[in-house]
Amino acid sequence: MVITFRCRSSLDPTNDECSTLWELLTMSLLEMLKEGLVRESYINSFNLPFYFPHGDELRRIIEEDRSFSLDDMDTFEVSWDPHDIECNNRGKKTTKSIRVVTEPLFSSHFGNSINDMLFEKKLADHLATKKTRHLCVVISLIKKMNDHVETGMLVCNLSDTYVDFVIFFC
Repeated sequence: MVITFRCRSSLDPTNDECSTLWELLTMSLLEMLKEGLVRESYINSFNLPFYFPHGDELRRIIEEDRSFSLDDMDTFEVSWDPHDIECNNRGKKTTKSIRVVTEPLFSSHFGNSINDMLFEKKLADHLATKKTRHLCVVISLIKKMNDHVETGMLVCNLSDTYVDFVIFFC
């Protein structure tokens, strides 16, 4: 089984590399609060359930679970801009990539009315001046054979204080 997702290079989960996107979205929401476009209570009650693990955490979890053996693990950088070019509309292109993933979370909490303003104006303006990248990990797992197990489940509890995630496969 091959899985790829965001990760971090620092052992510290509060490191800036994990929070850049969320800080930009927070800044955008706070600007919208000042303009009266969102309520403060909505911002205070909003939670984004994201966690970017470190490779050492993944290794430990896989070893402790003992359902899989780690075949290979590699990290690589990915540009937020899908075309990774210098251009005047880089902020808009990058924002489209981010919007695909995060818009459903914002819509379910704030409603659809803020999406265009949040993503197309506020976030795009912030990202237009920065060329940003994020770190991803790809892991290859081999299921350990057990006569009694036909499906597998890898349960990851990262640092006991962050979001758990579960991977099922057949």
